[in-house]
Amino acid sequence: MTQGQGQVDLTPDTLVLMSTDPAGSTRSDPGYVYVEAGEAFGRNHAVAYADTGTQRISFGNATTGLQHVLNVGGSAYLPLRLVQDALDKNLLFRLADVPEFKRSVFVIFNTDARDGWGWLDALIDAL
Repeated sequence: MTQGQGQVDLTPDTLVLMSTDPAGSTRSDPGYVYVEAGEAFGRNHAVAYADTGTQRISFGNATTGLQHVLNVGGSAYLPLRLVQDALDKNLLFRLADVPEFKRSVFVIFNTDARDGWGWLDALIDAL
């Protein structure tokens, strides 16, 4: 951590394989998109799917990846908290019998500025 910065660990994200097809393939979906979720996810994903082909499309942001899958169809590993609304509306389906991954989530803040941010502690507590 850089001097002058503070960090609060939040509940880790659970990354789940979501698809627009409830009977979607977990190993060979031509519509699969890779959504970057950090180095640990990349390593674990490569091990879990070493026997599958390379994705044609990738995104560096889960929200953009989610919008692509909803607009075009296909599948992707996405944070469960981000896809809950699409699950509830049956726009996406959680594929069974596949690995799930965890991703650490943090709030990083400027320690000098924190004193003037009376709202920060309440926000962190709400998360």
